[in-house]
Formats: sequence, structure tokens, C-alpha cells
Amino acid sequence: MKEVLWNGKLQNQTLYNDITEQKQAELALKLSEQNFRNSMDSSASGLEFRILKIIPSYVNKALLDIFGYKDIDEVRSSPPQEHYSPEAHTDWVLTP
Repeated sequence: MKEVLWNGKLQNQTLYNDITEQKQAELALKLSEQNFRNSMDSSASGLEFRILKIIPSYVNKALLDIFGYKDIDEVRSSPPQEHYSPEAHTDWVLTP
């Protein structure tokens, strides 16, 4: 709080920012991400998302089960070609 002189009297100056919209946007993003994860986790198909085709950033339970991994760290430590058929891996490598 800051004191300012107003009409000859010292007044307390307080600034407030309305963050209602920001909080609503944060909640909407959180719910959207949770919905996405629930959808991916309930899929019977093995799904893997990578950052710049290098680092797996997300894998679902089906992918872990299909390949016998216990967690994403095991996926990250294995070569990508282990997750694809030879044809699919070639397509994956050639796709920009």
C-alpha cells in the first residue's frame, strides 16, 4: 500500500487487478488437458507424442503395455525404431 496526498489529506492507495478472466482461462486449460489425457489414456491404441521427433513427451498406458515398458523413461531410453514396424519407421523418419 502506498500513501498519497489527495485533497490535502494522506490517503492509502491500493491497486487491484481483476484476474477473473485469467483464472477462468487457467481452469479451462487445466480441464482441457485433463480431458485430453483421459481420452488418450483410455485408448486401446498405443499413442506416443514426441518433441521435435526426438524426445517422447507423452505415452499412454496401451503403448507401455504393448511394448512391455513400465514408464515413459524406459520409452525414452529405447531407440525409436523399436516402436515401429520397418515401413512405419521409414515413413516416420522421412516425414518432415
